[in-house]
Amino acid sequence: MTIPARYETVGNALADLPQLSTFNQLVRRSGVIVDLDEEGPYTVFSPTNEAFARLPEHSLGRIVNDPYQLERFVRHHIVVGRLEGSEIAGHATLPTMIGVDLSVMDVEPGPWVGGARVLDTNIGAANGIVHTIDTPLAVD
Repeated sequence: MTIPARYETVGNALADLPQLSTFNQLVRRSGVIVDLDEEGPYTVFSPTNEAFARLPEHSLGRIVNDPYQLERFVRHHIVVGRLEGSEIAGHATLPTMIGVDLSVMDVEPGPWVGGARVLDTNIGAANGIVHTIDTPLAVD
């Protein structure tokens, strides 16, 4: 079953969902919004605001103030292609836009992607899909 497109783009979905406002701001500040407003398809693993709030106080500031690191951080949360929630666990890894693979584990309550638990799945857009996660993904 294909998830219906509730939004025109995944960028619109990020902008519309208040619980994703921090990640939305990072996507826009990094310039990656240009990609997310294009054809795609994209699968975005977006940390919730609550996930960002649990980070150590200065860790996000270091990323935000370095344009290269910010873009790399944001792109690490995006997979080219459209994966619905039920399809995530069928993969051992998922390649991100920066070429670094995210490990996938199908463990309850899961799935888990890159060490983050997938919370809400299947926020559909015409050019992809957004899944929320419980922690920002670390970039090596």
